[in-house]
Amino acid sequence: MLTLKNKRNLFIVFFLLILFSMMRAYEKWEKYEVESIVFKADIKGEIYRNRENPSLFLLIANEKFYIFNIETLWASEILPSDIIFHKDGTVTITRKRFTPSHNIKLEVKKIARDKIRCILRYKIGRRYEIIIPERAYIPEQISYETILYGDYAVNFPSPENIVINNKKDWILVWGRIHRPSKIENSFLKKREIPNPPQIDFKKYVVIAVFGGEKKVRGYKIKIDRIVEEKSKVIVYIKEEKPNMRILRTQFSYPFHIVKCKKVNLPITFHYLSPEGP
Repeated sequence: MLTLKNKRNLFIVFFLLILFSMMRAYEKWEKYEVESIVFKADIKGEIYRNRENPSLFLLIANEKFYIFNIETLWASEILPSDIIFHKDGTVTITRKRFTPSHNIKLEVKKIARDKIRCILRYKIGRRYEIIIPERAYIPEQISYETILYGDYAVNFPSPENIVINNKKDWILVWGRIHRPSKIENSFLKKREIPNPPQIDFKKYVVIAVFGGEKKVRGYKIKIDRIVEEKSKVIVYIKEEKPNMRILRTQFSYPFHIVKCKKVNLPITFHYLSPEGP
């Protein structure tokens, strides 16, 4: 049986573990040298950049604190109590989520081959302009074209993400999508599989995402965006759940297939949470 002293010790250990994990998770910001920071008034400012996400910046100006993302174009003001300064010049942000502020407008524009201008406009006329060297790097969104979208890829019963770089693999995936299941084959007449769309694999790559078997209809999966970073391409995937108040007893197998320009970088996949990125 735990004594009062043992309970207190367990509580202290538990608290320290939580604190340590928070410090490890959010100690990711380091001072970043930008070309210039121009304010409407004579205000000194500092810029910090997130170590893991090069698009995410922290601006400290006039005792105000702003986080902004130059890729997704959102900005948010945070409280001084959310920030811990360290002796090595880094900072820790203790908040887990940031809500984009409707009072702040962020504009990002490339002004030279190696420079971008970021402008934060506040509702009361406050204006911050930051010139950032391109070494900060703005991830580029890659445009794509949907080839096929649906909810009945029955031959993909498990979630799969497939990158197709050649005609042979494309024919195999296309045939697997259109081929009837074993159960359907037993009572349906044999049908011809349509020819796959022609793809120039010297210029394009095909990306296919499959949600796997769902017990009810109404599930959807789609590619939200494709982003080219310095060392990789990230495919952002969004899943949508059906309204469970409306019962749809038939199974579904959602999928989305797109083509986009070929980039000589590894392709990774990232699932967006229902709450947002």
